[in-house]
Amino acid sequence: MIENEDNKYIRYTSTGKEFHMYSNAYDCVYENKDKPDTRFRSTQIYVESYDRDFYAKFCLNYSTLTVSLDYFQYAPKCNLTSYFFEGKDKLFVQYLGAAINVLHREFPQFHTLEVRDELTLRTSEDSMRHSYLYLTYFIAAFNSGESWFEHHFKASPRHPSDGLEGREAFFQEKPELNELISRSFHIEYDWMAFLETYYYVCESKLTLREFIKLFENPQLFDTLAYWYPAYARSRYHIPYGLTIVLPLQYPQIDPPQITEISTTQPLISPLSDDYKYYGYCVTPNDDEILVINEGLSTMKFSMADIEDD
Repeated sequence: MIENEDNKYIRYTSTGKEFHMYSNAYDCVYENKDKPDTRFRSTQIYVESYDRDFYAKFCLNYSTLTVSLDYFQYAPKCNLTSYFFEGKDKLFVQYLGAAINVLHREFPQFHTLEVRDELTLRTSEDSMRHSYLYLTYFIAAFNSGESWFEHHFKASPRHPSDGLEGREAFFQEKPELNELISRSFHIEYDWMAFLETYYYVCESKLTLREFIKLFENPQLFDTLAYWYPAYARSRYHIPYGLTIVLPLQYPQIDPPQITEISTTQPLISPLSDDYKYYGYCVTPNDDEILVINEGLSTMKFSMADIEDD
């Protein structure tokens, strides 16, 4: 049975956008002849923006005083190229950082956040070209091998084997053309444009990082970007288990402004169900993008994952 159920609703703003946080905390009491009145404390926290383009779910672990970031997504209403060249990633960091800091304000005894790095960029569900692109692979190429959470949130791998030194060696290699093609050939792609770019622009580059730096040119981004995740998946191992120290105290994350609090009724209506409304009902097209971090339990694979050795 459930005892002492507490709900709380918080409205706050970050960089001009309004958000709603809903926390559901309760005690479960189990009858057990060996351990009578066994108690289990559970708290889930849901955050969503009023315009429905950001959503996150957190769970609290009272035995270790850690927070797990179970699921979140961001739909910035842009295509893949504009995401990288119009500062959408910076806004994403602001929104997620504000949600984490509001959560820590409510539960200051929780000092560590745990997350699995599976940040995925999705566009059209119908095109294999856009089927499954890891955001971390792009971030790592530009930032000395650091994953998205390491770069933006100073996260640390939970396991020493996932350290940065071993991963950085991947970017010091020079990609061979036959390997690039073999890892990505099944993707719907303009391969003639890629081959022409490789021979006339990329072949003289000495390392993979130099090669990928060409992505910084918007005119070359569409030609070069889609082969890269399939190639990187087979060689660069993302550190799935990461920890982040709370609270976040970074200059780039503005303090969120609390505007309204309620313990009796929601401040946004209707509250979206995290399983039904998000993740499975948001279907982007070729002109839109969805950034999503699903966790292992709900991870979807593409043909690129199947083809990788």
